[in-house]
Amino acid sequence: MNYLALAASFHLIWFLSLQILQYILIPSFANSFEKGEGEKLIGGPPAPDQDNPENVISVFINRVIDPDNPFGTSDAVRILLLQFSSLLVEQASHHIHDAANKYVFDCGNVHICIGQLLH
Repeated sequence: MNYLALAASFHLIWFLSLQILQYILIPSFANSFEKGEGEKLIGGPPAPDQDNPENVISVFINRVIDPDNPFGTSDAVRILLLQFSSLLVEQASHHIHDAANKYVFDCGNVHICIGQLLH
């Protein structure tokens, strides 16, 4: 594969990622939250202190957001990921952080760090 073909395939993957986030994932999640289907969509009841591969928010925090490389994606993808994050915080904050449970700030756990930002 030559450089131009590789660059073209990378651009296509980047463009499709943008389109999927903007036109499929964010509107689908917003619609499900509006219909009251958040628990079913997320994958169970709130468990913010547990990493669960069946929980969409846990997977998003632990696998999609890369705290070690926050600038590893383009600005456009980062903006859409922030929009998606805002939707999750607005509609499902109880899945991210238990407001009744007061932790000492500890960035060893991404859930706790995001939860502290919610306070």
